[in-house]
Amino acid sequence: MNQAAILYSCSRGEGATPGRLAELYGLEASSITRTVQRLEKKGLITRVHSRTDRRQVMLRLTAKGNASLQRALPIAAQVAAAAWKGVTDREKKVLKTIVEKVLKNLEHVAP
Repeated sequence: MNQAAILYSCSRGEGATPGRLAELYGLEASSITRTVQRLEKKGLITRVHSRTDRRQVMLRLTAKGNASLQRALPIAAQVAAAAWKGVTDREKKVLKTIVEKVLKNLEHVAP
């Protein structure tokens, strides 16, 4: 799992939980949990229990995590610009439609 993606999701203030991140990125919860543990060990995120439901854990960026994310964002933007160079908006829309159809098809495939 991309650690920068988790940092970005935690920075958005949308109540990032391990379960929500797993759903968002289409991963198993155990994969997210391992990545969250690594980020927490590095001091980049912290777990905060919900005030309304102590079983629910929210993930928050630390100051160190925010600084790390701010360094990563320009690099990610450069990589994205290079990746999409020469691809028109129409082509991006077609690609999105195809990927959505493929993912929908895979929902009905037994593991």
